[in-house]
Amino acid sequence: MDIQDLNKSQLILLALLISFVTSIASAIATVSLLEQAPAPVTQTINRVVQQTIEKIVPSDTGKKPALSADETKLLNQLKTVGSFVATIVIRKEGQSDVVTGSGFFFGDNRVIVAPALPISQEGQIYIVQSIFGEQEIEKIISEKDYSIVELKKKEEVPPPVETPETPAAVEQSTTEAPAN
Repeated sequence: MDIQDLNKSQLILLALLISFVTSIASAIATVSLLEQAPAPVTQTINRVVQQTIEKIVPSDTGKKPALSADETKLLNQLKTVGSFVATIVIRKEGQSDVVTGSGFFFGDNRVIVAPALPISQEGQIYIVQSIFGEQEIEKIISEKDYSIVELKKKEEVPPPVETPETPAAVEQSTTEAPAN
């Protein structure tokens, strides 16, 4: 094979290979020469490196750079959009989660539109991960290019009703002194 027969991508790969091999050979030669060099030479090299690092690395004054008005606006918009985004994963017992897509919340934080999701196999369940935590999926309606996902409603446990037998009521009755 002649070098003139190579196409552009092959020539670029060949150039990268040659530069990689050259850099490794240079590094090996440099290390072996530094190991054989007398102590004053290595001390001088170390001093030059340390002084260069001191000049290049800025001191930490504790000040954070101020954001411009546009950067602040963009940051606030990203924070707002982040609360609408969800990741959809397939979870299978004994395996790590596999990300299958992402989507956006619509309506009552129950419906997500995502790329078309494949039908889950036996032992696999879909989980939606977002800033609201993990939620299970109740129903998936798949169309050609997208899927609509309905999340299971979280059951809210009502607060306990205080009766005279509960400790809060007993504690409150003992702290109140009768007015005489």
